[in-house]
Amino acid sequence: MHGEVDGEVHGEVHASQRRSKNEEKRMEKKKEAPAAPSLSFSGQHFSVTTKQDALLGEGFPWIDRPAEYRKADSWLEGNPERRPKKATRFLHNWFSRITQPKGKGNGKGTNEAVAETMRGFAANSGIAN
Repeated sequence: MHGEVDGEVHGEVHASQRRSKNEEKRMEKKKEAPAAPSLSFSGQHFSVTTKQDALLGEGFPWIDRPAEYRKADSWLEGNPERRPKKATRFLHNWFSRITQPKGKGNGKGTNEAVAETMRGFAANSGIAN
């Protein structure tokens, strides 16, 4: 019983075998590790993943997101004391301040279009203003 059996000396594993087993474990973890998220935008002060970009696009479809990412990154460069801890919250707030365009491209606001429709309805039904 005082000899080497299956790579063990007196019940202890050789250091070289421990190292090779640890190396194998590290390699397996690298294979299992999820891939880094793909980036839609990468600036000096924040990055936006494709998933984050898609979520912002659903919430703010009227916004030119790449242009706004560049503007926000530029603003952060000029305001270092105001840099946020959470980029996604910052971008959501940034986009929230951009108003949605009114109307469907006919140059009229919603209230003006409704008023015109109501005037047309009143005229066609014989109701006077």
